[in-house]
Amino acid sequence: MPSTKAKLFWTLQVLCWLIFTLVNGGLNGLVAGRWSVVIINSLVGVWGFVATLAFRRFIHRKGWKDYTLSRLVGPALLGIAVVSLIWIGTSILNAYLLAPLLGLPRLSILGMFIGSMISGLLITAIWTVSYFSYHFFRKYTQSEIEKWKLQATLKEAQLAGLRTQINPHFMFNALNNIRALILEDGHKARLMLTHLSDLLRYSLAETQNEKVSLKTELETVDYFMALNSIQFEEKLQFQAVVEEGLEEVKIPPMLIQLMIENAIKHGIAHQMNGGLIRLSIQRQAEYLSISVENTGQLSEVASSNGTGVGIKNIRERLALMYNGKAQFNLQQKEDKVEAITLIPI
Repeated sequence: MPSTKAKLFWTLQVLCWLIFTLVNGGLNGLVAGRWSVVIINSLVGVWGFVATLAFRRFIHRKGWKDYTLSRLVGPALLGIAVVSLIWIGTSILNAYLLAPLLGLPRLSILGMFIGSMISGLLITAIWTVSYFSYHFFRKYTQSEIEKWKLQATLKEAQLAGLRTQINPHFMFNALNNIRALILEDGHKARLMLTHLSDLLRYSLAETQNEKVSLKTELETVDYFMALNSIQFEEKLQFQAVVEEGLEEVKIPPMLIQLMIENAIKHGIAHQMNGGLIRLSIQRQAEYLSISVENTGQLSEVASSNGTGVGIKNIRERLALMYNGKAQFNLQQKEDKVEAITLIPI
């Protein structure tokens, strides 16, 4: 089935060239008072239809629709000149050969060329400008739609982060654990309160940005793990291996935090003896690979609504921000579950 865009093009292409053909052939035939003139001038519209179709195919093949305006100007002007030359040259040759058969005198090819080339250039330029204007407008509106979708998804990410990490249940556990620490270790209790405050600030501020640096995200992950270690104590083990030189790479906010939260909630929390969460971040060719591995079974993740808010949010944001070039996958590795995100650098 042709797309709506293709249907619109063919409708306008046929309609506009049909009008041109009828007007051009009719007016010239009316002035000359001969049907043979109508036929020859009508064929000018037919060749224009064919020439612009060929030009459109060339544009698609060369990818001109993806060019910026400044980069497009030169090729477009050259294309207009070449297409006009082919169109008008073919039409003149057609008229020169058909004239004797239709009982018309042959005119000078040079004279016909000079008289027709200016109008040919003008009409081809109008067609080209209209064609690219439509695509620039469509790209702009699509970009605006994607921008608003992204903003909406980022807002959902902010709310999801507050629900999954700084939700009332987590706040209750964190504050309760901190309260128990006050008498045992006042310094550590104050440090945990600072971490909790930093998490709240990050959730409210940084998630309004489209991307944050990997360094900033990892600092918040440290706060998050420190708070969780109060509750799980020795049952929660955490290892992080980060390749050097990636600190300033930009990633979606709360991406790693949501991956780890999911590993704790659907992995470690279901293990009687707890388990290990291992974070590994490295460059793989032109991608940033973020791996979060936890003790557990993938079936437990699925049965615990593992495809809920957190993972769904990650996948939607990656799809919007990277146009399908980023990936997120869950897989079982012996007695561990691994979540892997690949982001173009």
